[in-house]
Amino acid sequence: MKSLGVLEQEIVSILWQLGSTSIKEIHRTILSDPDRELTTSSILNVLRRLEKKGWVKGEKKERIWYWSAIISEKEAKIKTAYNHLQHFLSLVDEQVMVAFAHQIDRPTLDKLIQLTQNLQDIRSGKLEE
Repeated sequence: MKSLGVLEQEIVSILWQLGSTSIKEIHRTILSDPDRELTTSSILNVLRRLEKKGWVKGEKKERIWYWSAIISEKEAKIKTAYNHLQHFLSLVDEQVMVAFAHQIDRPTLDKLIQLTQNLQDIRSGKLEE
């Protein structure tokens, strides 16, 4: 799953909000901000890019194309968090990780401990994903 640009993220968010909808509705939503200018053909180009990236799908019903998100907001958050974690881990060695750990405040450390326990429970079959 490829990452998204700013306009791509905005359009996917609109699809999460509205569900299956037409370009006209997406356009109307974006132009509800009076400072915005965007053509429907630009939106169509973005939707096609999103379709190639595997984020949305289009379906023609009675001569009108309706677009919907394939990936849920929750799935997108999980994927984004995973990508950030992988990027972070690729940048640091053990010494940097230890130095980082010493800077973590108690509430964040508690969250990490709970996350670690949940991951261990999932791996051992005690907790469903």
